[in-house]
Amino acid sequence: MQKAYDDASSSNSSYAWKRFLDEYPDHPNKSSINEKIIRLEVDEILGDRETGRMPSFNSYSSSYSSNSSVEITNNTGCSLTVRYSGVEAKMIEIPSGGTRTVYLSSGTYKIAASACGANYAGTESLRGSYGSTFYISRTRY
Repeated sequence: MQKAYDDASSSNSSYAWKRFLDEYPDHPNKSSINEKIIRLEVDEILGDRETGRMPSFNSYSSSYSSNSSVEITNNTGCSLTVRYSGVEAKMIEIPSGGTRTVYLSSGTYKIAASACGANYAGTESLRGSYGSTFYISRTRY
């Protein structure tokens, strides 16, 4: 197990850490490894030149709060995965047509979303209540 951990640590990719957890699902650091996977996936998606730009969320409040919430509706026609990397690292999955709310500590987040085989990313400074509806449109030139 130590060699597999060292190999994953050396590679430090989301794939390597996922493979490690597949082999050792009861590892005592599973929670922190899952957080590391989310942060790595966000960075990997942001670094991919095929990643589309995600529009900003709609603010529901103008006052500052130490906790933030983001309500997301998925109108993509596919399952939607949204990852947050900042003060906290969280991932939510939303079925097509579904709505979910994620609660986060306020702060700046890198955000990556995946749906229908496409990735989108951006950054947000969260400090209250927000909402967004995800949909995919294709433009031909």
